Amino acid sequence: MTKIEDPKAAEGISEEKKAAEAAGKGERPEKAPKKNWEFTKGVLFGILISAVCVMAVFFVRNGTIGSGAASGEAAGAEALTSRSTLQKLQEVTRKIEDSFLYEADGEQLSEYLFRGVAAGLQDPYASYYSAEELQNVLDISSGAYYGIGITLLQDIQTGIFRVAGVYQDSPAWEAGLRADDQLLEVDGTAIGGMDLSQVVAMIREKQEEVGLTISRNGQELQVQVVPTDVEIPTVSWQMLEGNIGYLRITEFDTVTVQQFREALADLEERGMEALVTDVRDNPGGNLDSVCEILDELLPEGLIVYAENKNGEREEYTSDEEHKFTKPVAVLVNGNSASASEIFAGVLQDYELGPVVGTQTYGKGVVQRTYLLSDGSALKLTTDKYYTAKGQDIDGKGVTPDVIVEENSLGAAETETPEAEQPAETGEAAGEDRTLQKAIELLKAEWMR
Repeated sequence: MTKIEDPKAAEGISEEKKAAEAAGKGERPEKAPKKNWEFTKGVLFGILISAVCVMAVFFVRNGTIGSGAASGEAAGAEALTSRSTLQKLQEVTRKIEDSFLYEADGEQLSEYLFRGVAAGLQDPYASYYSAEELQNVLDISSGAYYGIGITLLQDIQTGIFRVAGVYQDSPAWEAGLRADDQLLEVDGTAIGGMDLSQVVAMIREKQEEVGLTISRNGQELQVQVVPTDVEIPTVSWQMLEGNIGYLRITEFDTVTVQQFREALADLEERGMEALVTDVRDNPGGNLDSVCEILDELLPEGLIVYAENKNGEREEYTSDEEHKFTKPVAVLVNGNSASASEIFAGVLQDYELGPVVGTQTYGKGVVQRTYLLSDGSALKLTTDKYYTAKGQDIDGKGVTPDVIVEENSLGAAETETPEAEQPAETGEAAGEDRTLQKAIELLKAEWMR
């Protein structure tokens, strides 16, 4: 499974979540297994102190480490095992043992050592996961997990945590949390400077009520939420007037593929003549999942490809088994990231319909998560991806065919009815100008 979580990390980390790539939910068994990639984010300062010094002494004494001078500069990652670095670790260890007033927590020191390595890469999407944190990622990717039912984003520039989405009827929803709330504290602990995975773990480890301090429209609020088992609904749909189907995808997890198929089949049975897909505020998910969904819509051909530092290329393709023959509009905004950008960009490449909204987030790089010997994991940016026609999204985003600025409500607050009770009217459009514009374009230019 492959997750493209992007800046996102679903409340337990997205996306987007398998040992090698912890971010996906619900996959297609017929497909050949692919590399486990995850698009996510995490930054945390650490300190280079660890029981690894025991190994360091062995390496230095036995000449396993390069024989350069202690003061010599090692290039790149080699600096981690250079003689000067290992000697400094020994020095720091001795100072702690001889002078530190309190008892040092060896396990925590070791954890922070590797978190520091991830931070030192200056890769905004790199992360070190403890075994417990990695399991959280895997749990999230299954589509059902223990938590409060939110998706968090962390701004890679400011470090600010923001609620990107709240699952309807979840504990967070019932407690009054809403999209765009800024998270400040968890049970009175300020989270500034923390890594996204740490904040997620703080919330999910609570067995009873957890207190959250949030900022909403400049006002600080206290919210009490009781974590529970949460099943993630990632697709909702309804039929609008004029036989236009409306299908919203909140994230691309493994469960999303089957949910999408069920939604599409239901809309087809009810006479759908065109489809609006809404990926606004969708922070990403699994590469496999978005490609399988696109395979339901596209003719045979290339979907997306990724290239690593050596120029090696990995391609994802579609067959023509499930080609969708009706026009498809896509709604996007600045929070549409990673997998959402692939979805919009590829449909734009194939000219199946208009992309409407505002410029997307701009995350076009791939992370791979490497499982380490003790059950922990290191996630690194390893590849850059491009859409079928070579769109380079990273740092740029997808430019809509038609720009429509969102109204005061914001896309995240546009509600859609439950899938089991699809509406037969155009109520989803309401005051949603982006959706209204997409419908107008479909009727005028595509539904002929």
